[in-house]
Amino acid sequence: MTLSASRAALVAIIVSIVLHLIGGWAMLLAGTALGGYLAARRGALVGLLAGAAAWTALAAYSFVVAPGPTGEMTRVMAALAGGLPAFATLGVTVLAGAALGLAGGWFGSAVRNIVRPA
Repeated sequence: MTLSASRAALVAIIVSIVLHLIGGWAMLLAGTALGGYLAARRGALVGLLAGAAAWTALAAYSFVVAPGPTGEMTRVMAALAGGLPAFATLGVTVLAGAALGLAGGWFGSAVRNIVRPA
């Protein structure tokens, strides 16, 4: 089954968030690999966008549920990283999610090409 890139990304975002909540941050790779596998084309891009969107949504959720502790955590982490502004911590977090998503999407796309060659 192949989906359009937007539908595959939506599936990957939802699955990545659920797996992250169940099993931790490393499960993002499985969710984005599924997105890369399901995408008709551009599986790596689907994974990149899904990883970035999933971790952005999780960070936003943290700010909604516990704004004080989450804000303090980002401030402390930014200070430990050399006195950066607090929003830089969030940017690095989203970039890490995007990089993991890219790897997962690329892997899923490669598996699809092995299982179902064109």
